Amino acid sequence: MAVLSLKRNKIKMHADDVARRNPMHKKHLIILFVFFCVYAFFIIFPYLWVIVSSLKTKTDFYNNPIGLPSSFVWSNYLEIFKLEDYSLPVMFKNTLILCFVCPTLSCLSGTLAGYVMAKYNFKGRKFIYALYILPMLISLCGTSMSTYKLICSDDGLINLKGSFFSLFILACNGTGMNFLLIYSLFASVSDTYMEAAEIDGAGYYAIFVHVMLPHAMGLIGTLWIMSFIGQWNDYAGAYIFLGYQPEYATIATGIQKLTEKVEESGGALNGNYPVLYASIVLTVIPMVILFLCFQKQIMKLSLGGGIKE
Repeated sequence: MAVLSLKRNKIKMHADDVARRNPMHKKHLIILFVFFCVYAFFIIFPYLWVIVSSLKTKTDFYNNPIGLPSSFVWSNYLEIFKLEDYSLPVMFKNTLILCFVCPTLSCLSGTLAGYVMAKYNFKGRKFIYALYILPMLISLCGTSMSTYKLICSDDGLINLKGSFFSLFILACNGTGMNFLLIYSLFASVSDTYMEAAEIDGAGYYAIFVHVMLPHAMGLIGTLWIMSFIGQWNDYAGAYIFLGYQPEYATIATGIQKLTEKVEESGGALNGNYPVLYASIVLTVIPMVILFLCFQKQIMKLSLGGGIKE
């Protein structure tokens, strides 16, 4: 914190010095400040509006959609847990299962593939490397139909429609950006570590686990967190392979189904948007906490600093 405070003071002193030398620069800074304040307002306002709307009654929401509630109604957050279909506890349970298993399988397969491709020479290595990179060049829309017919169709190889194992299998592919980042990291690690371990009598397994893997644990942990967030927000995969079955509802598909129930006429949730917004707020809170806890690792990878430790 002291280092960050010192850097902020230096930046402020530099900006003040530039403004004193060039008065026009100060005007430009004021214009930029106003612009970014307005920009930040338009970004933050929808979130604040959803939070405020979740604390209103149904009548208050329609009579005063923009203003503050006449009285804060916290019972909307309890109403979500009383729903028979697409209840929030079931959605959380299914989403957490996918968020822990899928990123783990993805990072495990990507780590093994990246290590072998980076540290061992064998026939067909370049061709296999190209196959691992190829999925990054093909749009998901171009492969979703064939993947569905392979995994979930009645006349396909297997039929795992409505099963978590369909998404588990897809997570084991080990291709894409995760593979590329892990491959780049292992390629940057000197072979001297492996040679020294071989001289000491270490085998392939011991070299990987005790010598090479510690170099990549920081990157693998960051990729796992990013995959966790991606899986939490995943709608397409859950919808295609799990469908809208209440017992397999995730956060994404469950919120979509609750939206349809709110918009349909004659239902128990007809027009009750405050309850819907309360469910949205509850599903966003875990991701906010996760980002606040690991924002340093996430931003490090996002800025391109996650390839080397």
